[in-house]
Amino acid sequence: MNLPNQARFNDEDCTHLARDIVAYREENSRLNEERQTLEQAFANLEQRISELEAELELQLREENRAQTEDSFYKVLFQDVPTPLILVSPHGEFLKLNAAAAEFLGVSAQEILNKNFRKYLSRDSRIQFIKLLQQLQQFNQTLRYEKVLTLTNERAFTMSVRKLFDLNQKAPPILLSLLEVSLKQMTNQSMRLASTIIEQIREGLMITNHKGQIIKVNHAFTEITGYDEEDALGKTPNILHSGRHAQQFYRDMWSEIHHHGWWAGEVWNKRKTGEIFPEWLQISRIKDEVTGKIFFAATFSDITDRKYHQNQLDRLAFYDSLTGLPNRTLFNQTLDARLARIKTEQAHQVAVMFLDLDKFKDVNDHYGHAEGDLVLREATQRIVSRIRENDMTARIGGDEFVLVLSRIQHKQDAEQVAKDLLKLLAKPFITEKGRHFLSASIGIAFAPNDGLNVEDLMRRADAAMYMAKNKSRNTYQVFESEQEEKLIVSNAMLKLVRLAIDHPKQHIQMHYQPIFSADQPDKPIHYEALIRLVDTHGKLVYPNLFIELAEQHGLIGQLGMALFKKVCEDIASHALDKNVKVAVNLSPLQFYIENLAEKLSSIAEKSDLNLTRFYFEVTETATMQNLSLMISVLSELRSQGAQIMLDDFGTGYASLSMLKNIPVNVLKIDQSFVFELAESQQTQSLVRAMIGMAQALGLQTIAEGVETQQQMDWLIEQGAEALQGYYLGRPNAEFLA
Repeated sequence: MNLPNQARFNDEDCTHLARDIVAYREENSRLNEERQTLEQAFANLEQRISELEAELELQLREENRAQTEDSFYKVLFQDVPTPLILVSPHGEFLKLNAAAAEFLGVSAQEILNKNFRKYLSRDSRIQFIKLLQQLQQFNQTLRYEKVLTLTNERAFTMSVRKLFDLNQKAPPILLSLLEVSLKQMTNQSMRLASTIIEQIREGLMITNHKGQIIKVNHAFTEITGYDEEDALGKTPNILHSGRHAQQFYRDMWSEIHHHGWWAGEVWNKRKTGEIFPEWLQISRIKDEVTGKIFFAATFSDITDRKYHQNQLDRLAFYDSLTGLPNRTLFNQTLDARLARIKTEQAHQVAVMFLDLDKFKDVNDHYGHAEGDLVLREATQRIVSRIRENDMTARIGGDEFVLVLSRIQHKQDAEQVAKDLLKLLAKPFITEKGRHFLSASIGIAFAPNDGLNVEDLMRRADAAMYMAKNKSRNTYQVFESEQEEKLIVSNAMLKLVRLAIDHPKQHIQMHYQPIFSADQPDKPIHYEALIRLVDTHGKLVYPNLFIELAEQHGLIGQLGMALFKKVCEDIASHALDKNVKVAVNLSPLQFYIENLAEKLSSIAEKSDLNLTRFYFEVTETATMQNLSLMISVLSELRSQGAQIMLDDFGTGYASLSMLKNIPVNVLKIDQSFVFELAESQQTQSLVRAMIGMAQALGLQTIAEGVETQQQMDWLIEQGAEALQGYYLGRPNAEFLA
């Protein structure tokens, strides 16, 4: 088919047309991409517009809510009935609500540039300042419970809170005040206080700052006799007894004003005029609400207490038997008199130490009740000889000390001593008979022999022992030459006390063997001999300290320490159970209560019992208190111990006494053994002793054997055991 001319395309036209179609397609693709990009951008824009609209709506809501809340809090701050005050960290007013303005009695304009402290009372102002300082260290809310008061006397407590604001370096402080109703507080508190005041047993008196009595209780009326109507409006002067000087009351009130209280013993007067002692305590009280000062006095009648205190003082300072001052009061009195002597050089003070001779015999043979009668009579005789301003004290069983003041000459004191010796030498007559005693007196003078109680007592005591050793029934004046002996004695006593307190360091036991006559080469028993070790390690032997320990009442303690050391030595050496150890007992140890039980208890601590021991007692000692000696020795025997009668032949024991004393062994004194080779008479006596022991069924030990000849003779005569240096010396160890 043939096309018209205009519709015919040549090849060139087709080429151009194809190129245009491609270009059109490319442009169409580009435009599609731009359209898609614009559509995406439009979608993003719509989303952002939605977000902005939402944010705007949220912001508008927040602004509306903040405005509403701000309006609410402003209304709440202003209209709340609780007083609220906003202050700076230093207390300057920033803002306050209507309740606070009314409470303070001010307007908002008045407080500008003013400090809250201005409206507080003086004490409350100080407390508020301290509270602000405390708030600088803590961030939490503080509740101040104490009552503060305004200058208009309104009272309150408050809460304090620091308000944090990032825009402020010094955050403000919110004060929330809570008013305290004084009327309500008074009604509740006073009912309870009145009940307590009326029911307490102590008298109570309250005065105002002028000293006028405004309140008393029932106990006040009972104690003083004054009714409430009598006392109200008066001053405490109505109770003054007149026994205290004005200076006493001035000092008392000075203490109250300075310390806030005073307590002490006062003599006051009842309405009847009777004067009585009372224990009084006065306290100054400040009313924190009103700032007013009051004084509250509580007191109790101590009449009965004073009586009992006097009784206790008498027991503490006086001897119950004789009524004389005891050692405590004596020391105080003598010390006071020695203090005065320093200003009165023209006079002397004589201290007389008096010991009754043979008084122990009265107690031992007639009983302590009889001894008490004698002591009372002796006291009357002594007191009858001294002057009124002199003093006599009883410081021990039969020991008295006299203080003679203002002595012009030593002969005056010596004359008193002579008179006392005569008075005490007269028979003491009781229902049980006539008792003949004497006295030994030692005298020391102040200031020559000392200016303190200890020195004078020690020297008078030393002089008394010299009188006793002389002949008794005499006196002895302390002489300076005796000082060296006294120093030695005191040093020895100090060592004895050290040995008692520290036995391991200062007690060393030596053991002298006792041999059988049949086998004189092997010990069968030992005798324990004490040695003391002084601070330089030197051994001190018993002849230097045993008598001193007895004289000063230390032998009992020393004896127990000795026995404990012996038990420890036996246990540590594992000594054969058949070997016994002889331990010496002082006569004074028999006066220790339950002696046998105490010795047994000490032995048990080393896993021993009393069957391992001989207890040695001298023949002379048995005669001092025979009934007591027999009782104690029997108790020791009942616990398995054996008893050895030491120094036999030197005393005056009769055959009947030996028959009754619970003894197992007689120990022939070394003084007889020494004379065997020289005296036929001594040989006869020793034969008789051995024969008597055999007749009584007792064993015999001869001590002091120092030669072969002595040993042979004693064995031949029948002595069963021997002891002496020839056979074995004392040693710190047990022989194998």
